[in-house]
Amino acid sequence: MNVLIINGDPDRESLETSAAIAYRQAAEHAADRVDEITISELNRAPESRNFDSDELAEARKKIEAAHHLVWVQPSLKAGFPGGTSVFVQMLFNQKKIYKGKTARIITTMEEKGWKYRWLKGRWLVNKLKKGVLEKTGIYSVKVMNLGYIKEAKDEEQSELLRKVASLGRELG
Repeated sequence: MNVLIINGDPDRESLETSAAIAYRQAAEHAADRVDEITISELNRAPESRNFDSDELAEARKKIEAAHHLVWVQPSLKAGFPGGTSVFVQMLFNQKKIYKGKTARIITTMEEKGWKYRWLKGRWLVNKLKKGVLEKTGIYSVKVMNLGYIKEAKDEEQSELLRKVASLGRELG
């Protein structure tokens, strides 16, 4: 099985980036191949907000070659982190283009979990799951919410990363 990790967090020192690394390290022992796209590291054309066409072509090849996508990102109140919206618009813009793939969304939240789920309706996760992945043919999508990380202590974050690594070993 080929796995592609898409890191949508622009912060290289974040829990989300640590989660992407933990998943990758564990999945490398179980998968045939593990690739990664870090959206914030893709080059942008200087005259527009679009990404470099060669890098987008390479990203599309990685998505097409993968059987399982792992999307790691924060759930921000304002929406997708910088660059992710453009990435989605450019690579996930055709219906059923990625039919037959599976996906896992690993996300953190800026607010308490109950508030995000019950008052906000998990809007960003649902947008990614239903409006992006399912629209492009990826119907088997599982979600792991790492929770409200602003108050998480170091040992709690370590436990969350162990859970993510466990998913990576199982390719879940």
